[in-house]
Amino acid sequence: MRTIFVANEDPNFFSSFRSLVDWSKFDYKIVGFSDNGTKAMGEILKKRPDLVFISNDLPGLAGIEII
Repeated sequence: MRTIFVANEDPNFFSSFRSLVDWSKFDYKIVGFSDNGTKAMGEILKKRPDLVFISNDLPGLAGIEII
């Protein structure tokens, strides 16, 4: 199973993203969310997801800085 991490400054985005697609159908599992760039960077390094959806307008570190 492949893994996904999502970073977005809008906390309401998480529930929408989760319900948008049945990720398990495509052999993906969502392993984490963050609304802060600094925290997201730590989680991405720790969890090593296969796919990351990231906003550029995060507090702490911007998405482009994390990339």
